[in-house]
Amino acid sequence: MGKLKQYHNSAWETRAQGSGSGGGASTFVDLTDTPASFSGAGSKMVAVNSGATALEFIAAPTTSFDTNFSVYMSAAKTVENTALTKIDTFDTVIVDSNSEWDAVNLWWECVDSGTYIINVAIQWAVNATGYRSIHIYVDGATVQARSYGAPSSVADTNIPITYKVTLTTGQYVEIYGRQSSGGALNAVVGVPAVEWQVWRIK
Repeated sequence: MGKLKQYHNSAWETRAQGSGSGGGASTFVDLTDTPASFSGAGSKMVAVNSGATALEFIAAPTTSFDTNFSVYMSAAKTVENTALTKIDTFDTVIVDSNSEWDAVNLWWECVDSGTYIINVAIQWAVNATGYRSIHIYVDGATVQARSYGAPSSVADTNIPITYKVTLTTGQYVEIYGRQSSGGALNAVVGVPAVEWQVWRIK
């Protein structure tokens, strides 16, 4: 004969199936340390209360893993010599599944706290002098950068960067570039289009 757990006289007891006086609870809400009713608890989950004395219904977490974001550069961006410059021509959205693009400030803003992958590149116009760099900014400060010291004299120089970062709701991400060609230089649109992508992984 099988065994079952039964709540009786304020304690859990192991009994043979079919045994006992029949005085135990027959449903979850009949127990003495649980909510008295399922009413209004649709889609909620069970948790131990703050006093650790009973169970209660709480709202299920609303964490979303919906982030699938991509935007591309619609036009070249002129960057002056050695000037760290926001690449604000990343402005044409391809996909924004979680409504995280701020089209006024031209940044991506975290809706749900979590861990994200940021993948982006800057493609620089032909010029063999100096260095090129790309910077991922969070809340107005660099969190990751990549520099390249041997730009091409015959073709555009593409500098990609991929970065895993933990963000909280409301933090925002921007892309900056810097170059030292000796004069102004364009971050170009590229073919295919230069994209900036974000995915949530955790």
